[in-house]
Amino acid sequence: WGLDIDDRAYQLSYFSIMMKARKYNRRIFMKNYDIKIAAIQESNGIPDDPIFKDADSRIKSMGQYLVETFKNAKEIGSLIKVTNIDFLAFEKYLVDYENKIDDLIKQSWQDQIYNKIVLLLKQAKIMAKKYDIVCTNPPYMNNLKGELKKYIYENYKDFSGDLFSAFIVRNLEYALKSGFTAFMTPNVWLYIKSFEKLRYYLIKNNSILSFLLLAKGAFYKEATVDLCSFVLSNQIGKEGNYIRLESYKGDMDQQNYAFLNSKQIVADGNIFFRKMEQFSLIPGHPFAFWISNLMLDTFKEKSVQDYSISKAGIVSGNDNVFLRFWYEIKVQDITFDATDFNNRKAYKWVPINKGGAFRRYYGNNEYVINIYDLWNSPDKVNASVRRSEPEFYFKKAMTWSYVTTGKSSFRFTVNKTSATAAPNLFFNSDEELYYTLAFTNSCITQNYLDLLNPTINLNVTNVSTLPLIIDNSSLNDVVKTCLENINLCKLDWDSFETSWDFIKHPLLTYSCCKSQQNEVHKIAHAFDTWKSIADYRFNKLKLNEEYINKIFIGIYGLCNEVNPIIEDKDVSIRKADLIRDIRSLISYAVGCMFGRYSLDLPGLVFAGGEWDASKYKTFEADTDAIIPICDDEYFNDDIVGRFVNFVEIVYGKETLEENLEFIADALGGNGTSREVIRNYFINSFYADHLKVYQKRPIYWLFDSGKQNGFKCLVYMHRYQPDTIARIRTDYVHEQQSRYRTAMADLQNRIDNAYTTSERVKLSKKLKTVREQDEE
Repeated sequence: WGLDIDDRAYQLSYFSIMMKARKYNRRIFMKNYDIKIAAIQESNGIPDDPIFKDADSRIKSMGQYLVETFKNAKEIGSLIKVTNIDFLAFEKYLVDYENKIDDLIKQSWQDQIYNKIVLLLKQAKIMAKKYDIVCTNPPYMNNLKGELKKYIYENYKDFSGDLFSAFIVRNLEYALKSGFTAFMTPNVWLYIKSFEKLRYYLIKNNSILSFLLLAKGAFYKEATVDLCSFVLSNQIGKEGNYIRLESYKGDMDQQNYAFLNSKQIVADGNIFFRKMEQFSLIPGHPFAFWISNLMLDTFKEKSVQDYSISKAGIVSGNDNVFLRFWYEIKVQDITFDATDFNNRKAYKWVPINKGGAFRRYYGNNEYVINIYDLWNSPDKVNASVRRSEPEFYFKKAMTWSYVTTGKSSFRFTVNKTSATAAPNLFFNSDEELYYTLAFTNSCITQNYLDLLNPTINLNVTNVSTLPLIIDNSSLNDVVKTCLENINLCKLDWDSFETSWDFIKHPLLTYSCCKSQQNEVHKIAHAFDTWKSIADYRFNKLKLNEEYINKIFIGIYGLCNEVNPIIEDKDVSIRKADLIRDIRSLISYAVGCMFGRYSLDLPGLVFAGGEWDASKYKTFEADTDAIIPICDDEYFNDDIVGRFVNFVEIVYGKETLEENLEFIADALGGNGTSREVIRNYFINSFYADHLKVYQKRPIYWLFDSGKQNGFKCLVYMHRYQPDTIARIRTDYVHEQQSRYRTAMADLQNRIDNAYTTSERVKLSKKLKTVREQDEE
């Protein structure tokens, strides 16, 4: 017996079955066999009368049932549920009725009604039966529309995550109580939350007898769907074998070889034996058949949610209005150390967690939210806003990024609010918070999360249901190590100027070394010292994390299953990087030029508010906060000239040229050190600035174009109403004047040139200057 909605599929199946039958019986074509396959037809267009008007009420009811049941059947297909009515009586009525009718209308009636009703009857008989075996590769579709969507929601609402989910349930209904069903489907139903009800249904009603988890590209290399194949029994309590072929990458031939070579599968540890009810121990019932019994038993322990409470984050309703990177806001408008929100008018902008990149223990402190307007300005707030519960604002918590494309990372947070992209868990005590933070950042947790939800979305439920064993004998060690890790990661985060706790650039902090009783200031020495310190932090954090891994592996009894060693790429603080660190030194120097930083004071000195020039004695900030970037030193505050002066003041005149050479070598390029540095400012500095500040620059570039006629930087926190006018009058007009003088001089030199080569060289220069002037 077989069904399909596609007429051509039916025709091909019919041909295949007949050829198979011909193999066994050469006279098969001489007999009139009823081949029990059908292309599902729909009843649309069949009129209600006069089909059954002469029939008794029972026959009429059956006819109307068929017509009603198979409306839009081409769209819904074999999902349609059919009651087992008296098909023989209805079939006899059709034959008798056909014999009664007048020949004049018989042909028309046959074409319009009888032939269609016969097809409906045939498919209804197939769909009302129950079978020993039902197998299919069902259609996959989660974007349901029209009548199909309506039917699914009315009949298979709990299984509407995808069309194949509804087919699994329907095909189980096609099978006898002693029967079997076989499927090939996407493997997402094994663990994704939207298929949780399907998993629960299968656990309660069925048993998996055999299961194959196939590798991507099992049938063709371009495949985008990960597949599985499995056989279900309609009886519960049976043990099944599960075979994992994911590691056997390649085409189907390779997987077939692996599958047939059972010794290899056993040797590789890729065959497992499970009863489905074991999955009910795991929150959400993911079919994680590959985990050990030891790991499965840990789900009988308490979970993270027994020690914490979760709270939904703030939904601003309009992040473009209410959220900013912290460096976009005047610093005096931000409260970085808020602790209580009882006085709702006490703060304007406060820090908010909003997820971010892979960082463990501490970091991703980037955003602030306008909490004042969110609470106190109804005209700015729309209906989609969710303010969360303010009594939990600014409290100590554990947070993480909801969206993660790699391994998970959990962080300590305090003095901040949280958005939905960074869920929070609040604990009864600091000890429980730090212990859980260490546990969630361990290799143990990653193993649990890989089976609870191996998708890019890590929600509160996934984390809250992690089994948490608090071992009192290890508690103090774990907490102490966790606090040390938080400090190491904070020191790393604060070493870069995008941290609001940034104090001074590392290459200034470690700029002095001793040589024969004298202080020597070389950037090379400063970098070596910074490199040693960064390497120490990195290696110390790695050792600490491996130490925590070993503790939890012992607590959970998984010594033979989990490796405590972590790779360098999974350590979330940074080593020294010469190119990056030299470019960030240049960025810091530009900050000193604008007065954002000062060589006389630590940390952020000016980011809005009242300007105080007296804070910049060692290295004066630019007077008008306009710094030109030109192809030569045309202005007194030319950026390259100011940078050279910065290096001289910080590191000393004696080592100036050596330090400039070191910087130029790190930047790369040809020419003298000053030429390399100038080329960097003209061509690359602003691109780096946009990258570091995530396309929200604090220094704004005015650029005349690709000829580099004129460029300058302004600092947004020192922007004044007359800034653009001053750029025009004090810089652009002056530069135009220089170009015109240079053009006149070059033309005069061309006219008086003695050689052709000299004339050509001067003409090229004149062309360049003219283009810059026009630009």
